[in-house]
Amino acid sequence: MNVGEAKTANVPQDEAYGPRKAEMKQVVERSQLPPDLDPQVGLQLQVNTPEGQTLIVTIDDVSDSDVTLDANYPLAGKDLSFDIELVEII
Repeated sequence: MNVGEAKTANVPQDEAYGPRKAEMKQVVERSQLPPDLDPQVGLQLQVNTPEGQTLIVTIDDVSDSDVTLDANYPLAGKDLSFDIELVEII
């Protein structure tokens, strides 16, 4: 690219964060969440797996008895598009 040149770079999901994986979703009973938590769709939580790994999960669905947690990366399953402009070469 030359200074002042602009272009768009597209990255398909398979070359970015990969497809969304159904096995990365889990339904848990509301009673398993902290009692002071008001679960809302889109809220992110930090959870620990039985193996000791820490994951960031997003609440995907809420019912009176259950909450669906999604551990997929937020950009998984999405094609990415970047608008790039070369402003200066130092």
